[in-house]
Amino acid sequence: MKHVVELANGNRVTSENTCESFYSPKDAEHFYTMRFVFSGSESCTMGRRKLDIFPDSFAFFNAGTTYKASVKSTSPVTVLSLAMRVPFIENFHRIFNQSNQEHVETSNHTAPFFMETLYPLSDMMQYHLHHLKASLEIGEPNELKVNQYLHDCLFEYYRIYQNEVSNRLNKLNSLNPATRKELLRRLLLAREFINGNFNRKIYLEDISAYCCLSVNHLLRTFKAAYGITPFQYLIQLRLQRAKSMLLSTNYSVKLVAGKVGLKDTSAFIRLFNGREGKTPLAYRKYAIGNNLVDTGLI
Repeated sequence: MKHVVELANGNRVTSENTCESFYSPKDAEHFYTMRFVFSGSESCTMGRRKLDIFPDSFAFFNAGTTYKASVKSTSPVTVLSLAMRVPFIENFHRIFNQSNQEHVETSNHTAPFFMETLYPLSDMMQYHLHHLKASLEIGEPNELKVNQYLHDCLFEYYRIYQNEVSNRLNKLNSLNPATRKELLRRLLLAREFINGNFNRKIYLEDISAYCCLSVNHLLRTFKAAYGITPFQYLIQLRLQRAKSMLLSTNYSVKLVAGKVGLKDTSAFIRLFNGREGKTPLAYRKYAIGNNLVDTGLI
């Protein structure tokens, strides 16, 4: 089932719950787009590059970027797309930079230009999306409210962008701004590769080949930008997605371990317990018993 809400100012919100779909924007030059997944996953491709979106992340595309989004799943996948017209973004960008001491520096273009990649879904972004989705489900959404929710989502995106791009650029050692940006772009490719292959056995050589950095350069710059190694990031991601599965499915611990790429169930339980202070089953029982499972977006 697919619902499309087109607002008077041209902004467009699309909600879809499907097992199989394919989408490629016909008017990409007019819209900046954020794509979210509330259950399952969606793959977005830009040429040879692939962004796999899960409920813990979202993708951002600049106006003019052509991409293909596809879902193929045995169970329904819930996807939300926020397409915002260029004038809406330009106006927000101008007001944001006028009212904030820390500007989001994007480019010298008239229209803002952002790094297109996967961004972490923050609690505040999830909060805004919850209210936006609830507003749409009314059937006849209040346009003023919907645009306010879009504004709130944008404000949170700028905060995330500041942390994920601007602040990390400052952590790289190179004094040349162009070199720093290119390094971060390649590190973002490395993260995208890990995000899309977290359930497989990954070798550093695979990541370095994908992002076109030597293994040593990858290790050094990844640690500088993110404070952890690629392997530590992978383990962190696997545990994060394991927790999500434990709360949103009735999968056995063994099945959850396998789905996040950890075939040894005993090792998975030890790792989970060491990081969370609870076994996977105890974590599931505690979260459900204390009503910590957020079902608002599923």
